[in-house]
Amino acid sequence: MLAKGVSLSDTLNRLMFEKKIRVTELSRKIGLPQPTLHRIATGKSPNPHRSTLEPIANFFQLDVEQLVGSESIPTDYWSAAFPTETTKVTSIPIISWDQIEQPLEIARVGCKEIMSANLSDQCFGLSMNDSSMEPHFEQGSTLIFDPGLSIKDRAYVLVKLSDSEHPIFRQVLMDGDSCYLKSLNPDLSAFTMRTMKEEDEVLGILVESRRNY
Repeated sequence: MLAKGVSLSDTLNRLMFEKKIRVTELSRKIGLPQPTLHRIATGKSPNPHRSTLEPIANFFQLDVEQLVGSESIPTDYWSAAFPTETTKVTSIPIISWDQIEQPLEIARVGCKEIMSANLSDQCFGLSMNDSSMEPHFEQGSTLIFDPGLSIKDRAYVLVKLSDSEHPIFRQVLMDGDSCYLKSLNPDLSAFTMRTMKEEDEVLGILVESRRNY
């Protein structure tokens, strides 16, 4: 609970902290000038007009009196307005490269697993099998992919090429309607960039990597 008598600036700063919002973003959302909000947040404007306070109070679902500290904010307000995020811990299978195209339920049988938080249960891991993405992704590091995500520019992807038996791990570069698969290794003569074809299949988007020591 924030008791009666707490300053407007303290209340506003607590609200912005809980909401994970900055003055600039709050200004844009409620239509008040950023300098006005900054003065309130820093205590340089302790008694602004009610017309200034109302959009702030409405945004945080409070009364103006609660915002300025003439009335207390109930304890249960904080848990209702800012629920705590729960962490979902998921078991991620580390499969071999020749298991990639198998159904995940089959591929994960008997394989090593690692634990990770807030990832889809469709995610799977691989051990990086070459030096094509060094120095960012060392050979032997663990890569975790989510097959349910959409491809974006500069994403790291696992791709099954139409003209190759083996999937590759590359960065996607988008230029208009064209997509290119790029190696990060500075030795471009060994790992050349190539155009991504319509027949190529994206098997997963990288969501996490772990370097092994």
